[in-house]
Parts: sequence; structure tokens; C-alpha cells
Amino acid sequence: MINNHLLALSAETEEALRQKAAALREHLLKNTDVQSFIGQDGEKRPYRLALWADSAETAVAKLDAFLAGDAPQGWATGRAPQQPPSVAFLCTGQGAQYVGMGRDLYETEPVFREALEACAVGLRPYLPIPLLDVIYPADPALTLVNETTYTQPALFAIEYALAQWWLAQGVHPAVVMGHSVGEYVAAALAGVFNLADGLKLIAARGRLMGALPAGGTMAAVFADEATVSAALAPYVDRVSIAAVNGPTQTVISGEETAVAAILATLKKERVRARPLVVSHAFHSPLMEPMLDEFEQIAETITYHPPQIPLISNVTGQLADSATITTPRYWRDHVRAAVRFAPAVQALYEMGAGILLEIGPQPHLTGMARRIPAPDGVTPLMLPSLETGGGSQTLLASLLETCIIL
Repeated sequence: MINNHLLALSAETEEALRQKAAALREHLLKNTDVQSFIGQDGEKRPYRLALWADSAETAVAKLDAFLAGDAPQGWATGRAPQQPPSVAFLCTGQGAQYVGMGRDLYETEPVFREALEACAVGLRPYLPIPLLDVIYPADPALTLVNETTYTQPALFAIEYALAQWWLAQGVHPAVVMGHSVGEYVAAALAGVFNLADGLKLIAARGRLMGALPAGGTMAAVFADEATVSAALAPYVDRVSIAAVNGPTQTVISGEETAVAAILATLKKERVRARPLVVSHAFHSPLMEPMLDEFEQIAETITYHPPQIPLISNVTGQLADSATITTPRYWRDHVRAAVRFAPAVQALYEMGAGILLEIGPQPHLTGMARRIPAPDGVTPLMLPSLETGGGSQTLLASLLETCIIL
């Protein structure tokens, strides 16, 4: 299990840390039971060393590398800041999914597995095919996970389970936010609704969107919101801004012919754009046929004020408790643009120094890097998973948090 092989040392000085590392190395040469040294050595002191080891031999090799001053591989070291930065959880949106996401964790980490299985049980009434058969199919060529009906609940479940794993490691967010689908996970983590209601709501969203007629398109436009809004103005009944992902990255969504006309206009102005591969035109007028039924389902959910500060996609600011706890908010959330760039700036204003992505790929931290941070702020962006990365990505981020928090 991943956490059972995390070793962390700390000391008041760099030399004292080296002495501790050397002493541990000598002990492990004589006593190969690495389980005796799991976890952290009491009170956290400024100078730190954290490493991942599946055996005493591996631990000794990494301690040797540290003592020799080699480049870190599977270990991290550094001096912790006097004031640990606060952590923001960023929950990823649709498009990050892939077959087999989180499989290593499912097979080795009880906290992750139990949370994912709890989601699978909660989704049984809503999904024709069981969740785990969708995420981990017997035939890897089966890609139901890319069908909206399954994509949205699958992402919710993976991200909820990832968040539970991080919480079990002692990493707690001071603020949470998501991108589109990801906001449902963020809201569940913040206590806006419980897990059962969150699963019911996201399953309904995916089902109703998946049942809409195919068609429509989305495109990423490399220009600011004002420029895109001006080009979009003649087509507002057919196309919307779906997301503001950065100072010069705006996503549009809607009818294919209208989107093509907007992109042609922008091309004449030397504005670049890139079509997105999507099943439906999300956050556009084409979503409107599902809104009434979705709101009716949202009316059956029990809502509570957020217990953790939550940044709203709709406003890009701290969510208003009186608004986010209403069915109308979640209806509007389907159509409204995802104001990701203002939301990241709001995180910085709240003092977030670590942006930890809770999702199967580091999409949001990649976009956040393009959003200017305030002077003197150098945020740390940490992923949880990425395609083909197995558990190594997660372990590297865990080591970083051991040094900093």
C-alpha cells in the first residue's frame, strides 16, 4: 500500500537531518523491517526528508542518494516555510476521463477503493452498466467511460475517492473549487449535499445531457472574453461562452454552423482557435431542453451551507450560501460559463499557496499556470493522477506535501 511505505524525517538543521538519515540507513541495514519506520518521526521540524520505499533495500538506496547529494528520485527534501501555505482542492471537469483511471490506487489503497465502491453502490439505481465495469472494463477497448451518461458520474466517483485518499494523508483543503462537473465533487466535499444526493444529481445530469440529440460543437479560442463576446454577439441565441479558462483562453459552445461562422470571423482578425472533441455542446443553448427536468430532480436534493469555502463556477467568487443551496443554482450552472480564471484569482486572494488537482489528469493546474498570480506569490501546482502515470504522480505530489505542510 502506498502510504504504508512513506518515510518522513525532520530536524532543526540540515546537518541534523543528514545525521538522522544516516542513522536510519544504518538501522535499516541491520533491521530490514521497513514497516517499523512508517510515517513521520513525531513533530515536524523545518528541515525535512520524505521518501517512498517498498522495502528496506529501497529505503537504504534512497537514503544513500540523499546523503550523496544526488538528484531526487522517489524522495524529496527541503526546508519547510515558516507558515505552511493553505491548500486548495481543484476538481477536474469532463474531458479528463480515460479507461482504467486510478486502477493502481483501486488495487492497493483501501481508502480509495472503499470510497470508489461506495460511489459504485450509490450509482446502481441510475446506471444501466455498473460503474466499476465502466471504469475498469474486462476489455480495455470498451470506452463507455467516454459517453456522457457514464463520464460524469465516473469522474465524480474517481475524484471523490481521490479526495478521501488525500484527506486520509492529512492533507485538508482550506478552499475547494471545480470545473463544470468538478464543482459537484467540490460541493460534496464542502458539505453542500451528501454523497448519496451528489451521486443522484450528477447521474441525472449525465443521463439528461447524454439523451440530448447529437450535434453542436465547442472550440477553444485564444483570445480574451471581450474579443470573443463581440464576435459571438450575432449568434447569442445559438452559441454561448462556455468557459473563461485564462486571460486569453475562452471556450465557445453551440450550434456547429454558428460556431464555424464565429471562428471564421475571428480568423480574419488573426485570432487562433482549436475545435474540441466533445459529444455535446456543453454550457450552450443546446442544453436548454434538459433544464426543466434537471431542476425537478435538483428539487429533491437536501442542501446545506458549505462547511468549507467553495468557489463558484458561475460567479468565479466565493459561493453565496443562500444561492448555491438552491435547485435554481444547479440549473443555472448547466448553462452558465465556467469562470475558471476569475475563480483561480479568487483562490489567490484567499491565500491559497498549493493548488492540488483532484482528478485523473492535471488539466486545471495546467490552465492555472497561465493565470497570473499576485506579486510575490509562487503557487505550487500538484497533480494527483495522469494518463499512464500509475501511482508515481500521486506519490511525487505526496512527497511534496510532506516537505511543505
